[in-house]
Amino acid sequence: MLKFAVKNEAVVISRRYKTWLGAVLLLVAVCLILFTVFSTNRLGQSGATLLVDRVSSLVLPPRLVSNLALIDCDERPFTAHNLVDRWTFIVFGFTYCPDVCPSTLAVLAEFREVLMREFVDAKDVNIILVTVDPERDIPATLKQYVQHFDPNFIGLSGTAASIRNLANQLGASYEITNRDASAGYTVSHSASLYLIDPQARHYATFVAPLEAALIEQRLKVFKQLYAQTKEGR
Repeated sequence: MLKFAVKNEAVVISRRYKTWLGAVLLLVAVCLILFTVFSTNRLGQSGATLLVDRVSSLVLPPRLVSNLALIDCDERPFTAHNLVDRWTFIVFGFTYCPDVCPSTLAVLAEFREVLMREFVDAKDVNIILVTVDPERDIPATLKQYVQHFDPNFIGLSGTAASIRNLANQLGASYEITNRDASAGYTVSHSASLYLIDPQARHYATFVAPLEAALIEQRLKVFKQLYAQTKEGR
């Protein structure tokens, strides 16, 4: 009986391994195709050194987002439950940001337009800005700021501890600088984009500089990979 149980467990582990191996091979194959496409289209010649891992990296295995306790722009609670059954892109920033945040949100607005053109709607995709400056970014200010780029963008705030908790889980960093400056303090922060899957898990990270077309094509790959690993359970 013991031998039978051990054998069954070995079969389960083997199947999981094969599922992930197949998924990774799928990712590599698709990324190689994307490499060829972008090498040719963007630089006008093949063989350019545009590496796939310059754009994004997978989190293996995906890590569940836990103890999420933020508030949205209408001061409603936002928890991990709000991340379920959709793909969510999270970026950290603040409304006083002079350069990185506006350019990032402009790229994400363009990315959403690409989704709308291809899929008619993008209801399964959320784009969220989590403020790293909750002292100044009150919900009303945050709402006006994010919806300037796209009416569907979501702004989240919360206590300093709750924001730091999410940032730590995703590997994002930020720090208040020049607090004593006469013109007011600023905040240095990560420029990366964090992808959360429909099970509320940190699935991938996109690194700057961000490009709308690259984000959209990588999302296609990740959706395929996600579907394959989910079916192989």
